[in-house]
This record gives sequence, structure tokens and C-alpha cells, in this order.
Amino acid sequence: PPIVLAAVALGLSFFGASMIGAIYFYWQTFHYARQVWGVDRLYARKAGQSAPDRLTEGLIYLIAAAAMAHRSLIGVVNFGGQEIHFIELPRWVAVGLDVAVLFALVGWGIRAIRNPKVARVSGIRGAFLATYLLVFALGYGLIPHFLTGWLVVNVWHNLQYLVLVRVLNEDRFSGERSAEKGLIARLSQPSQALTYFAWMTTLGVALALALQSLSLLSWAVLVPLTFAASMSFNFHHYIVDAFIWRSRKPVAHG
Repeated sequence: PPIVLAAVALGLSFFGASMIGAIYFYWQTFHYARQVWGVDRLYARKAGQSAPDRLTEGLIYLIAAAAMAHRSLIGVVNFGGQEIHFIELPRWVAVGLDVAVLFALVGWGIRAIRNPKVARVSGIRGAFLATYLLVFALGYGLIPHFLTGWLVVNVWHNLQYLVLVRVLNEDRFSGERSAEKGLIARLSQPSQALTYFAWMTTLGVALALALQSLSLLSWAVLVPLTFAASMSFNFHHYIVDAFIWRSRKPVAHG
């Protein structure tokens, strides 16, 4: 985290908040799509599909590209007290990506109906991808207010992440390891699901309120500092998450 914070501080000094904020939003969209791809691969492997599913992968990234194209149509937004400028794109780019998503979606549906053994589409996998399409459509285009749309996608992503970590930790601390001590081991037991989400919610709200309180103070220097801290938290998460999804070996425990 200190290295990322230093990099963000240098970026703000040389390129300004608009550039760093734009990088955040574009990287965020790729990060969201990458997590959706990872979760879909978990569903696919559970259904017996070990080979890469290029059609589903293409659909996932096309949805993300179309969403970001629509967000870029906004032009300029105010975020965290900073003015963020998106890359200006002509409207036909966003419409063209929408058409590409539609064709990929139709192809995906036809394959699932005609050859379900190849598609390996379970009800929960199909519902997950449908939710992804709906949330991105709402958050990036259909909801007119920028911050409301951003919040919808952000909350959906964070809940998804918490549930995924919860499921993996339940499996990690089951069986012979169910009696292990430590906060993570205790919170990962099936009986502690509500406690786990209460802890995560409390910590998340406390951190968000702390950053918001700093940004509301009259000290002008705190606005860029709060912005830098927020960007650093997010960038660090994106970097670590990229290593996690690329990992081909199980994490060694103990």
C-alpha cells in the first residue's frame, strides 16, 4: 500500500486528479469484468467445463466495453471533489458495442439451448450473467445520475466479492481445519455468516465515513489527500486481485 500511495501521489503531482480519476474509472470497469469472468469460471468448472469458454468471456468483456463507452459519453463529472474527464467518444461507438453485445448474447443463448452439454449453463450461472448485464446496463447507462449509477455497480461488486470470499473461506476452514483459532477462522464457520457480514459492513462504513469526514473539513489540503487515499486503496485492491485471478496454484495454508 505505501508504494501504491506514493505512485498515486506522484501521479497527482505530474498529471492531476482528472487523469488519476479517469484511470480509476476505466481500471475499475475492467476489474469488475475480470471478477465476473473469475466467478463465471468457478461456475463453469463446477458444471464440468474445464476448457476456456471464449464465447462467455467475450460476452463479459463486450458488456464492460459497452458500459464504459456509455459512461464516456458523459464527458466530465465531479467525483470526490475533483473534476474527472473521460475520453470523448462518438455515440456510434457506444451504439456499435451495444449491437455487438446483443449479437454475442443471442449467440450465447442459442448455444445454451442447442447444446447445453457444451455450454455447461446451470440456472445459477445464467442468472449470475443476467444480473451482471442488468446491473451494468443500469449503472452505466439507464440511471441518469452518474453517482447513483456508480453506487449501484459498486455495491453489487462489493457484495459479490464478500460472498465469494465467504464461500471460499467456509471451504478453507471446514473439515479438519474447522477447529482452528483466529478471527478469520471463527468468522468463516457457517454459524457466523451474519457476524461476518456485520464485521465487514461496520469496517467498510467506518472507513467510508472517515474519508468523507476529512473531505468535508474546511482545510483545502485535505480534499486532494482524501482523494489520493481513496485512489490508493482502490488501486492496491485491483493489483492484488489481478494476481489472485491469475494464480494457478492453490494458496498454501498454515
